[in-house]
Amino acid sequence: MSHFAKQMHQIGDVRVSHVIEQLTLLFSPTFLFPAWDASLLEKHRRWMIPEHYNEAEAKIVISIHTWVVRTKRHTILIDSCAGNHKHRPLSPQFDQLNLPFLDRPQDAGVAPEAVDYVLCTHRHLDHVGWNTLLQDGRWVPTFPNAKSVFSKAGLYGRHHSRHGVLVTITSGPGSTNAAAARPCTGLLPPGLGAPPSLPGAHFWTRAGEIPILLPGGHSSPAV
Repeated sequence: MSHFAKQMHQIGDVRVSHVIEQLTLLFSPTFLFPAWDASLLEKHRRWMIPEHYNEAEAKIVISIHTWVVRTKRHTILIDSCAGNHKHRPLSPQFDQLNLPFLDRPQDAGVAPEAVDYVLCTHRHLDHVGWNTLLQDGRWVPTFPNAKSVFSKAGLYGRHHSRHGVLVTITSGPGSTNAAAARPCTGLLPPGLGAPPSLPGAHFWTRAGEIPILLPGGHSSPAV
């Protein structure tokens, strides 16, 4: 699928850009919506098909994307998609990707070096993949001047921090899914709150993927 149109929104002094890494067919409707009613397709065909539902595969179209938020003071990425060259044999749709994603934020006027913060709502591989980049055989920070912000609850389990720095996370030999290039800007406690060094940003914990395993680990930022 090749539709990667960017949407831009102006909210006061803040500009928000929707930058898509990939559109993929991952789930049947009943996987996401157990009470799915197929008759809804006919009722809403005009806007659902083909952009949001693939009839041939009978699957929902899933957008893997980041939000680029530009304020007067900061450039912020919310989630960093799946990333390239990651070893993920159990998730073939995200295994050893080679996508031109980094060209797309630059099309929106944002170079990797200009990013100040990467806000990760949770630690699933399709949300933290571009935190690192394979370069000359080594995993290096994709956004070299950025600090990473995670919910503290979202780091429990397989993730942990040491001296305020997120330890490298791997999913196979020689692969890195996420790493903080610089010390985290204050690991957020479960519940309301914001890092003091990022004024104007607020996080709310919400129901979603992570609380099923780790209550309170999935956060929603608002700027």
